[in-house]
Amino acid sequence: MRTLSLRSFATVLAAVALLCVATPALAGNVDKPLPFHGEFTTPAGPPPEPTITCETGIPSAGEGTGHASHLGAFTFRAEWCMNLPVTEVGFTTVVAANGDELYNTWTSEAEFAPDGSMHFTNYFTFTGGTGRFENATGHVVATGVAYPDGSSTASWEGTLAYDASDRRKG
Repeated sequence: MRTLSLRSFATVLAAVALLCVATPALAGNVDKPLPFHGEFTTPAGPPPEPTITCETGIPSAGEGTGHASHLGAFTFRAEWCMNLPVTEVGFTTVVAANGDELYNTWTSEAEFAPDGSMHFTNYFTFTGGTGRFENATGHVVATGVAYPDGSSTASWEGTLAYDASDRRKG
């Protein structure tokens, strides 16, 4: 049976310690998932022109504002492919109060109400961004209502993991 010398053991121990310290840096300094919640709205009126190309469905776009934990006040632009019955697949760029961007992809389910409004549930997956959100991950669910005049309101609940080493950034 082979035994480790004290020097070999110390070298292995140092390598393991270095790996434990370096792993968060290699992973992009993403902290543990934090609770995420907020609200967003879109204004009444015609939507912006979409730039998305859809294999199936109707290219659609929306812009709005909101407020959320870890973001503060934000603006967003979303683009999606709407299929009937109402299901959607899209992506969103959210711009935090300090300019950092948070990216996500999402799917949606919706039902029309007799008054012409559409009640929806969106399932978001955070896919990174810029600044402190560079390696962001997480999942949130948004529930809301889109009205016939083009406006909408929704709320988000879920988790977000990002480099929160300086939470005063935004």
